[in-house]
Amino acid sequence: MDSRIIDILRYSLFAIVLLVGALFAQKHYRQYVTKKEIVAELQSITTDSSFYRQFEAEAAHATLLRGVALIDQANKLGLAPTELFDRVFQYDKMDDFGESPSTDYPVKEELARNTLTSAYESAKRLEILGDTADLADLLDGRMPISLSGTPVILPLIDPELSPGLEKIIPNLEILPADRANSERELTAIETAAARRLAKDLASAGLIENTVAEHIIEHYKTPKKEPEEK
Repeated sequence: MDSRIIDILRYSLFAIVLLVGALFAQKHYRQYVTKKEIVAELQSITTDSSFYRQFEAEAAHATLLRGVALIDQANKLGLAPTELFDRVFQYDKMDDFGESPSTDYPVKEELARNTLTSAYESAKRLEILGDTADLADLLDGRMPISLSGTPVILPLIDPELSPGLEKIIPNLEILPADRANSERELTAIETAAARRLAKDLASAGLIENTVAEHIIEHYKTPKKEPEEK
């Protein structure tokens, strides 16, 4: 074979390898930048003013939905929720002694992790993370419309027990459409969760201890009266 043809083939192969390498590097760089943007947005969402002190309930709902969308985006990029939140709250893989960092998180951080992860899992079960249009709605703070019944966002603890709790994101849950009624009746598991949340909100300084005690008493499981023989 002509040496010139061999050189052309060699250079062509070299150029193809360079192009593939460049495309591969560009793809991973875009993913790296996107992950950093997601982390930064979640850091903004989980600040006190955004996560605990929204002015309107609708704004709190929108923030919760954006958080769900960001977790889904990160998960599709290979960043699982636990690792994502470690980056959001700036946890290193190892501490100064080479040990794994403690998972005994501060109360506010634990609330943010649990709230957003739970909302994300609910969104998956309710199938509102299915396509690009759904994700776009969530990023805009809108609940995707579903033919099987559009999910709703409801407070766990009744805001009548402490006005303003409808604007605290840890008190919000994504639920099936059939739970959308004015008088939400909690299950035994939800009742226990409401009591636990009240304690956590008080520990985080978000509600007064007396308010937490009132909420806990309200959701206290009534004792069954002994049956008459």
